[in-house]
Amino acid sequence: VGAPTAVPHMTFHPLSPFADVRLIPDTLRASIVRMSADSARGTVRRAVFDLDGTLLLGDIGEAVFVRLLIDRARVRLTWTEYRSMLEKEPSAAYLAIVDAMRGMPVSELIGATLRVVASPLRELSVEGAMIPVPRPHPVMKSVVALLQNLGFAVHVITASNQVSARIVCSELFGIPAEHVHGLRSELDGDQLSDRILRPWPIGAGKRDVYSAFIGSDAPFIAGGDSALDLPLLDLVRPNGMVVWVGDDRATFEWMKDRLAGDRSFIFVQRITQAGGHPALAVA
Repeated sequence: VGAPTAVPHMTFHPLSPFADVRLIPDTLRASIVRMSADSARGTVRRAVFDLDGTLLLGDIGEAVFVRLLIDRARVRLTWTEYRSMLEKEPSAAYLAIVDAMRGMPVSELIGATLRVVASPLRELSVEGAMIPVPRPHPVMKSVVALLQNLGFAVHVITASNQVSARIVCSELFGIPAEHVHGLRSELDGDQLSDRILRPWPIGAGKRDVYSAFIGSDAPFIAGGDSALDLPLLDLVRPNGMVVWVGDDRATFEWMKDRLAGDRSFIFVQRITQAGGHPALAVA
């Protein structure tokens, strides 16, 4: 498998966005600091997260696809077709949304992504549906900032297209592009081809992406929000930490039962309350 596809002719520099670590619940913040202090000197400390629904409230791949539809870009899939596929087989839907952009200049995908990131709107409308414009989960943004300040290498593995994922992670979280791994289309010149490069960062493929592009050493911390993230979360070393972003405690408990092992499990609630601030719960 070739190296991750770079964005041609453009370099994105992390902006070190402001994040208030006081937003992190005390138990979670204390656990991260203690883990940092207890790690052996010289140890490579890694943290790895899913992106959509975990670091982001929303889905960058979906939002960019909708932006392209609104802009009447030449894509080979409708929103209704995508949603129908998503309900039946999420993995196939994630591949289809990337394949639908084959033949598109990378610059067009970059432009659509930047318009989504900079959009003042809360939602985009297409085919009678309202799709959230993704924004950082404020707690998880602060977790990323704390980890970076403590010297952790923060990585992202996502089923969204890699070009958009790298832009949003750099712009909103200050995560270096080379630390972000998404679905990668091989390039034909400056255009996206119909060849989606393996390993695919979906389900068990997230584990394969970690091994191929990040390393063989187990992460200290991993975070996710769905069943497809379980193989990634299960990489966490003994005495490491699993962060689950979700809507209810029942699903969190289900995840804990599936993984088990000598790890800490932290629940950060995704549900938003009045004023738009996520409610928090930590276990």
